[in-house]
Amino acid sequence: MIRLRLFFLTLCMTAFLAASCGFPSSAVPLSLSGGETLPLAAITASAKKGVLASSGSAAWFGFPEGFSPRAVVAEIEISPPQEASVFLAFAGPEDFDSAGKPRSIDSPRAVARVSGSASRFVVRMEAPSSPVSAVVIQADFQDSAAVRVVSITETAPEYGWSKKPSVLSASFSSQGGSFDPSRSIYPALQVQGESTVVVDFAPSADSIGSRLRQERESFLFGESVFAFRRTARPGRSLIPSFLLTRGPFAQPSVFEPATPASPFIESVRLVPGTAVLFPESALQPVPADPRQILLWPQNRWRQSAYEAFSWDRFPSILIFDTADYYIQDRFFKRLAFFVEKKGYRGHLWTNDEIGSLHAFNAHDYRAESLAEFFTRSKAENFNLNPEEELLRDILEANGVILPSGDGWAAGSGAVLSLSRQSKGYLRTLFMTHESFHGLYFIDPDFRSFVSSVYAAMDERDIAFLHEYFTAIDSLGYDPADGYLMENEFMAYLLQQPLAQVEPYFVSNLRERFLRYKGSRESAEWIESTKASGFVKAAEQLNEYVFRRWGVEGGRVSLFVSTPIPD
Repeated sequence: MIRLRLFFLTLCMTAFLAASCGFPSSAVPLSLSGGETLPLAAITASAKKGVLASSGSAAWFGFPEGFSPRAVVAEIEISPPQEASVFLAFAGPEDFDSAGKPRSIDSPRAVARVSGSASRFVVRMEAPSSPVSAVVIQADFQDSAAVRVVSITETAPEYGWSKKPSVLSASFSSQGGSFDPSRSIYPALQVQGESTVVVDFAPSADSIGSRLRQERESFLFGESVFAFRRTARPGRSLIPSFLLTRGPFAQPSVFEPATPASPFIESVRLVPGTAVLFPESALQPVPADPRQILLWPQNRWRQSAYEAFSWDRFPSILIFDTADYYIQDRFFKRLAFFVEKKGYRGHLWTNDEIGSLHAFNAHDYRAESLAEFFTRSKAENFNLNPEEELLRDILEANGVILPSGDGWAAGSGAVLSLSRQSKGYLRTLFMTHESFHGLYFIDPDFRSFVSSVYAAMDERDIAFLHEYFTAIDSLGYDPADGYLMENEFMAYLLQQPLAQVEPYFVSNLRERFLRYKGSRESAEWIESTKASGFVKAAEQLNEYVFRRWGVEGGRVSLFVSTPIPD
């Protein structure tokens, strides 16, 4: 009879110690990722309402019978905010005594711990491979505080930490660990297979350094080292492991910030796989830094012809990378003639009418021009390419253009494009040039500053630039378009490093200008002045974009890494 009782007791515990064993339901349910909830059993008194009445008391929540969590995340609220430690652990049959009572959380097991001063603590832990019956939550705090378990959620495993104001959180493997932002060393994150790193940066304000020595936040990922330059703005960056390793991912590995206690790193998440990187909808872009786009393996595109990215620090700027010029033309050629080409602007041209003409090897368009193009095409019943229809749908899905009446109105943002058919050095140049156009499109303060610099230029410098834009037949810009002239003026100055502005204007542009029958008088002016007006303007623009965004002439990327992918 005794053996039979022990058998049923063991069976009851193994069956997740739920209501069938007599435990009441907790007021805190188990939330699932799909929005559903499941009841949790209140194994201890603290679990009935999810209130930890005293420091050191533990709330044991029993899982429903047959339920096996992937990972559990618990959110705990402490009022008033104070120094505290919150613990989370999983319990199995071995964590109950012979009478069916839970043992202390201090018994040997993997425990996740988050310590510090906050009003909310969030602890996530991956479930072990062995059977689990319950999740245990305990906290050490001042007895005058009110402490309650706000929520318990079953979720996918991930690893990392966050020290955002008033909220401390950390995510651990099944081995547990400890996170305390007051310590100089944070837990290193074990990488098992392909993963995505998500980093949130706080604004660096006056701590970004100088253009010659910009401060960085560096990271170690296995044998790879990468960094992000500091900026005066907050931001989020996603880094897939396939940008940091060559070939199959080497397992296991370690990810960690080189200086984890930096106040400018607010959070680090290591998410298994790439699902966090690639949106489910093909109409949504992949967030990436411009340099990441240049390094991105083409076999990682979601479709073979192109990939649509968004600039991670400026999400309203979409960047299309196409397999070749033909695909790029199918998306953007007719836009180029409609928006910018002198003698063609404002008219919708068929593929046959402009088939023999060159558009651009890289493109940039603001929301207003895009809305006008698609509204006109609808009003005139103009037959769009399938790629143009797809472009319209992507722009609408991301708020760059907005449905309005019988057409579209400008939303916020812009679209840029470059092609894999361009040589590597040109892709870097095009990315920089077009990205500065994107910033010009979305930021009125930047446009105003560019306008003031442009207005202060010597009229002979501006005359040379206007003549150049009209003399080069592959450009075909209309100098009567003041917005376009100021935008191109800015991009031509910032597409290369400041030190290269003088030789670029005095040699490259001047010689090309003369080759295309530009006036000798304008060419001699640039040569005699050594393009000093353009150099001065470039200095002003460089200082502005560096202090505002942490970028500079010749570089719009914050991501720093050696080009690992083939």
